[in-house]
Amino acid sequence: MDAPSEENNGLSYSVLQAKKQVESSLLEQARARDLAKVLSQETVMMEGAIARQDRLLLSIHSLPYLRAAEEKMTVAFVPYSNATRAKVGTAIYGCSLGIVWCRHTGQVAEVLDGEVVDKHPFFSKEVRGFLVRIALDDPKWDQNQVLFLQQAPVLF
Repeated sequence: MDAPSEENNGLSYSVLQAKKQVESSLLEQARARDLAKVLSQETVMMEGAIARQDRLLLSIHSLPYLRAAEEKMTVAFVPYSNATRAKVGTAIYGCSLGIVWCRHTGQVAEVLDGEVVDKHPFFSKEVRGFLVRIALDDPKWDQNQVLFLQQAPVLF
């Protein structure tokens, strides 16, 4: 018996090659579609992650301590127990010896947004509160550990 010829099968070698190339192209097209779909999903996930990072950076940038450092402002910690006294324009008093020999040293210039935690100057326990920007008459008072709002603790 003779080997089947191209004419017996009805398909020539060039037609088989073309058919193989078409099937290969269709397979590559399907792979490309799948890859595009995966990349699209990853892009959406990355955009969400980038948006979260942007929000995080924005919240970090608005932290009171960071703002105070960047803008080189003098700030003071005010515990929530003194929140009603800490308003713009409130007088600030500093004392030379503990809580005696006190005098007017400046005023509250701005109440900053955000909560901070600091140690109480006398009791050394952590206290929640906020920061205020202060305007001092004499810059030496910015080194004092304790300043008083509205009035001095003892008659001066």
